[in-house]
Amino acid sequence: SGGSDSVSVTAAGGCDWTATTADSWIDITSGDTGSGNGTVNYTVDPNPNPSLRTGKILIAGLNFTVIQDGTNCTYGVNPLSGHFPDTGGSDSASVTAPDGCDWTATTADSWIHVTSGDSGSGDGTVDYTIDLNPNASLRTGKILIAGLNFTITQDAAACTYGIDPASEHFGYAGGSDSVSITANAGNCYWAATSNKGWIHITSGSPDIGDGTLSYSVDPNIKVSSRTGTMTIAGHTFTVTQDEAPDFDNDGVSDPEEQGPNGNDPNYDGNGDGSADWQQGNVVSMHTFDRKHYVTLESPAGTTFQHCEPLDNPAPGSAPPDVDFPYGFFSFTVDGIGVGGATTVVLHLPAGSQVHAYWKYGPTPGN
Repeated sequence: SGGSDSVSVTAAGGCDWTATTADSWIDITSGDTGSGNGTVNYTVDPNPNPSLRTGKILIAGLNFTVIQDGTNCTYGVNPLSGHFPDTGGSDSASVTAPDGCDWTATTADSWIHVTSGDSGSGDGTVDYTIDLNPNASLRTGKILIAGLNFTITQDAAACTYGIDPASEHFGYAGGSDSVSITANAGNCYWAATSNKGWIHITSGSPDIGDGTLSYSVDPNIKVSSRTGTMTIAGHTFTVTQDEAPDFDNDGVSDPEEQGPNGNDPNYDGNGDGSADWQQGNVVSMHTFDRKHYVTLESPAGTTFQHCEPLDNPAPGSAPPDVDFPYGFFSFTVDGIGVGGATTVVLHLPAGSQVHAYWKYGPTPGN
């Protein structure tokens, strides 16, 4: 930091002397000439460099040596931190230091790159870039600049997901399977929902990170194929299923005609000794609300087609004081001659009491 001091000169009376210096950082403030005894006063400027320095004052022909310590290297970094979005970016930090004070800038984080100013002396600048953050979690790193920690924080990336496979096909009997879900971070939450009542999520949802979703598909009792979906982690998973077989072509599937539980291939709803699913003039099926099971029978030689249970197709035209606990049934009877007529027998569950029925014509309302 420099300072001031003095040197005493001794000489015989009448002996002249001088004090001079060639070092600009040493200043003689008084006593640069004298005769006989005297005093030389001087000052020393602060040393701006980190290395020790030596100078001299030539006093009365003798060298007076001045030794000065080097300055302490002190550093400043501005700013001391940086924040980035998940997309990354670039920025810089300023370094302040005395002349001659060396420094370096290093990082151990692979996603932080010092692009210039990895070393310097005195004042300087450190330039750096930040990579895109692929993870759904905030991350922190640092650059060590001139011995000081420069802290960098980066926002988390948005959660992204993948599913494999994206679709599956089932036979009419249904079944079960699973879907693999991948997430770009272990803290990414996801869930799954079924968009059809015949597709059931059995396990795996909700979850975080990678996971496996298990699901099941009900048997298809319809004589038409069907398609449904699940929404899994924002992705659509498609399920397709074959139609059920219809041996007698009456519009009601073979499994549906095999009794209320669909597992009796010998089910005989009209008691004629033959399985209903093998007879074109007999059809057994659930009511529209699936609470009851009924059988329709037409005479031998005729056949049913397009049979299906229905809700009331025109409720406004039915008597207001009549209930329809078994719903309605739509069908076509083939095999009736021109101008002919036929009788269709409806076999209801045992114990049923019928007080009336309501019949629509070819179209509701007539």
